[in-house]
Amino acid sequence: MALTTIGIIIIVVGAVTSTPQLTFVGLPFIGVGLLAHMTSLGIRGRSVRKALKEAEKRSNGR
Repeated sequence: MALTTIGIIIIVVGAVTSTPQLTFVGLPFIGVGLLAHMTSLGIRGRSVRKALKEAEKRSNGR
């Protein structure tokens, strides 16, 4: 999320100062930030599914 925020700030600064090169510099930051965010969502989702499966096994074993 921080990388995405940095990218947005860079793009806004580039737009305000009329520097098109700066706006293109911010795009990779946004892309990497979004990829990192989606990866972390996938990892958290997998751990939640694993925990739910283990809890279901414990409740069925009683």
